[in-house]
Amino acid sequence: MERSHPALVRHGSLFEPTALGYRFRWNDGQNFSPEPQTDLAVLERGLISHTLFDFGTVGRP
Repeated sequence: MERSHPALVRHGSLFEPTALGYRFRWNDGQNFSPEPQTDLAVLERGLISHTLFDFGTVGRP
């Protein structure tokens, strides 16, 4: 287990237009966090990620 911090991932739109309206379309997004201690990097190494997520900082640089 490693302490980590949330990776900055942008997913763009999760919906796509169809003839009848819209439908959900999942995508893995684009990872903008090259650091080795992000939650995604730790998981990719096959370890457990211990990440504290502060919702008060969401959307802030």
